[in-house]
Amino acid sequence: MSKKIFLLYMITIFAVLISINSSTGQIPDHPSKLAYKSMEYNPPKPADYRVELPNGMIVYIQEDHTLPTFDLTAIIRTGSIYDPKEKIGLAAMAGTVLRTGGTKNIPGDDLDEKLDFLGSSINSNIGMTSGRASLSVLAKDIDEGLKLFADVLMNPAFEEAKIKLYKDQQIDAIKNKNDNPRNVL
Repeated sequence: MSKKIFLLYMITIFAVLISINSSTGQIPDHPSKLAYKSMEYNPPKPADYRVELPNGMIVYIQEDHTLPTFDLTAIIRTGSIYDPKEKIGLAAMAGTVLRTGGTKNIPGDDLDEKLDFLGSSINSNIGMTSGRASLSVLAKDIDEGLKLFADVLMNPAFEEAKIKLYKDQQIDAIKNKNDNPRNVL
């Protein structure tokens, strides 16, 4: 039996098994007669986890103790919709180089090493209508992670070498965009 025929056979059996009504063991004659167990879903209430700081910043907190990590995401009111026409792509570059370009206190490569040593990450990007920066760090290293995260957000250096690297990568991406036939319009 070829792989294609076997796969088609398995998909057919799977579809039949899914459509069997669990209460009668019979295949229903119409989809409206399918019966499912009721599902209970109780999402957290955002109002219980919403805090407004004195500076007007709104913080949402969601505890999850399944992993010993601390994750934080900052959403920033910005976006490429504010790029000047003559500088299209500026926001995307700023979003990337915000993180890779280091800070006034720590060069980009040293920041990479510190984050690697901590087993943590800081990421940033700017899309069309918002910017995002995120931190993921082990719970035991929260203090160090938050210091680095705050430094990236408040003291970005935008190292010239990292800006040039970003530009070169974008130019290469444009040059190679037709290398994959699926990407050609």
